[in-house]
Formats: sequence, structure tokens, C-alpha cells
Amino acid sequence: MKTLTVSLITLLVFTSCHSTKKWREFNSKKIAIAENTESYNFIKFDNKKNLYLGGLFYKETEDHKAFCLLYKSKDYGRKWSKLEVDSRPGEIQDIAFNKTSIVVVQKPLFYDRGSILLSKDGGKSWTSVYSYQNEYIIESISIDSSNTIYFITTSENRIKKLTKISATKVDTINFPADIKHLFFSKKEFIGITNSLKKSELIKYDLNANEISRKKLDLDKVYRDSKQNYNGDIVLYNMASLDNRFQIIRNDTNTLFDLRKFEDFIIFEPFIEDSLIIINSTYDPEHYFLGSPHIFLVSEDFGKTWKEEKIPSPSITRPATLKSKRFIAKAGRLSFQERR
Repeated sequence: MKTLTVSLITLLVFTSCHSTKKWREFNSKKIAIAENTESYNFIKFDNKKNLYLGGLFYKETEDHKAFCLLYKSKDYGRKWSKLEVDSRPGEIQDIAFNKTSIVVVQKPLFYDRGSILLSKDGGKSWTSVYSYQNEYIIESISIDSSNTIYFITTSENRIKKLTKISATKVDTINFPADIKHLFFSKKEFIGITNSLKKSELIKYDLNANEISRKKLDLDKVYRDSKQNYNGDIVLYNMASLDNRFQIIRNDTNTLFDLRKFEDFIIFEPFIEDSLIIINSTYDPEHYFLGSPHIFLVSEDFGKTWKEEKIPSPSITRPATLKSKRFIAKAGRLSFQERR
């Protein structure tokens, strides 16, 4: 039987070497973290400025080797409390919120089944509202004000489906086979096709129950994508030496070409209004060996750029908030704040 070692760790947030007002360093209160036994998939804000960190912790039992893990912070990462999902096998893959509820994706490991879990009491208790087999990949999840849950699945044969769970029924909608990226925006879903012949923006109206197609010219094929809180969509190629990405805002497509930063490698762009933060680093060949971490920052929607150095070997998917507060988990046990 393996022994679980728990140690007290101080979490740090580093200030930027290139900015006098943006990056701040603080020592959080000490919290107990299981050393070398935890792995994280996301860090996200809800609409009440609470911060969530989700993933898994390793604990070998007779039937399982990993269990769900979800932390919550009410003070931007200075102190964390654990929400009670740790009796469930697998990992917390994604999370979504409305004003009263939290919904998470419990991703299965190996032969297990996964679940969509709903909490109406701030994470104190959870109810499984949907169960799915492990050959399906859930790519995104949303919840509206009436607690109707929407999520997108991709099967082994790459068929994308939208599932809608309400209080009375479950509906499933098949999407065109050529869709590469799919996003939820208010009362519609936005899909982007990515084939060699053409790329299109596809909209599915949940009220009208119909699909419309609009041609969208993309300069290249993008493997990765994300969406920020106000609906902006970013298309990029993570860990690519090409260093170009595109932002779709109100159906307008804008290309950003950062190939002049030839010493950098882009990992993930983040947007808030006119602020763009590029998760990047020097020396991609030694990224995981402790090379200095860099954020490329523009505060005028890409007209000008500056570098902000962070003394950390790695960054886990930062989170942005409408107040332009930016939290990044650095390395395994430290956090950084940009204001």
C-alpha cells in the first residue's frame, strides 16, 4: 500500500520584471497539498469572482488509481478550500457556472463511465444528471439561468453532438461532420469547419432549432481554440513556431501575426476587451527544463506588444476576470497575479 505524504507549501505570486503596475507578489496562507499526487486541468473564475482549480489526485485502491479533485478560492488564490468530489473516481475535466449552480465534467479513466455533476449549494453536494461512456470526449459545457445544461461530445469516429439536459428531458443534436471547433454563445452554438477546401462559420439557433452557414475565411488550419467570457473566439496552434492566431469578435475575423517574435513559442492567447495576453516562453526546446516564462502583452488589441518575464518554468492555463485580474498557476505549487 502506498503512503500519501502531505506537506505545507507557501504559494507565491511573482511581479513582472518589465512592468511597475501589472504583476504583484504575495504570500498566500499555507495550505495542505498532497505532494506529487495532484494534477490540474483548469483554473477558472465564476461570475462571483470565486476561483476554481480542478483535476485529480492519485490514490491507488483495489478498483481505482485516481480520484476527482476540485479546489475553490474566495480571495484570488491566497487560500484554497477543497470541495467534496474526492470520493468519485476519475478527474474533473471542466466546469461551468450560473448565478446559483455549478456543473462539472467528471471524466472517466480506463473502463469507468463519466458523469455530468450538478451542485446547487456551492459545491457542498453533487448530483449526477447524466452518465456517458469513456469513448466520448466532452469538449465544452455550459449552463443557463434555468439550470439547463449544454455540452458537446466527440466520439471515436469524430462525430460531434450537442446534448441538452433540462429538468424534464435530454435532447441530442448531430452537427455537420466537418466541424472542427464548436462554442456556446448565449442562445446559439457557433461551429467552425476546418477542411482543406473551405472554412465556414456555422450557427445553430437553439430557439429556432435550425443551422445556418456563413463563410468565414481563415488563413490556415488551426488545431486549437478557446473562447473568453464575452464570446470572443481564438484560433491558434499551441506550441507552434508559426506564431499566428486569429480572433473572431462579433463575426469579424482578425489575424495577429507575431512571427517577428522568433525566439518565442505561443501556448495560449487570452483576451479581455482590448487586452491580449499570450502564454509564451523562450527556448521551446528546454521549456519543461526551467527556461524563463514570458507573457506577450498587448493593451490595444494587438497594435503594440511588450514582454513580461515570469521566473517560472511552466504555466497552467491562466484565468481572466472582467476586472482585468489575471491569475496563473505557475509550476506545480505557485500562483501569479496580474492587475
